[in-house]
Amino acid sequence: PPRSTLFPYTTLFRSDRVKSMALIHQMLYQQEKLSMIDFGQYLHQLADSIASGYGRPEGKIICTVNCESVEFDIDTAIPLGLIANELIVNAFKYAFKPSETGELNISLTRVGNHRFAFSVRDNGRGMPENFRIDRTETLGLRLVSLLSRQLRGVISCINNNGTEFRITF
Repeated sequence: PPRSTLFPYTTLFRSDRVKSMALIHQMLYQQEKLSMIDFGQYLHQLADSIASGYGRPEGKIICTVNCESVEFDIDTAIPLGLIANELIVNAFKYAFKPSETGELNISLTRVGNHRFAFSVRDNGRGMPENFRIDRTETLGLRLVSLLSRQLRGVISCINNNGTEFRITF
């Protein structure tokens, strides 16, 4: 039978999505606290991994991660890790033309008691004027929207000298 018959969800779990979850599990086994993930360390490793896979030799994209020391349990780390993976991959793939240089900034900050803001911002070409995250057709951004709701978060897309996706949860 065709592969899609055996594995109907393979498009949902592209190999980079699987790698982002595997990285969380790897980090769990490498630390003393088996239930918490140092999410700053995770973001650095994830961004490095994605940059090595999607970076372009003919153009340079500078990727910066700014993250406070934050630990999340696996119920928060996995959906947030998948969100981070999707937004970072999209920025590398679509924000810049092949020969362009650019910047990608990833940040996670506290915005209150047990509240956080996560953002992925690029200075690339930006989204179309009529883009709305709640009406997107792409599987990846629908996944981001769904996982944001799972975190009880609010997602926004800011289109100003590039694109910023911000999730407050």
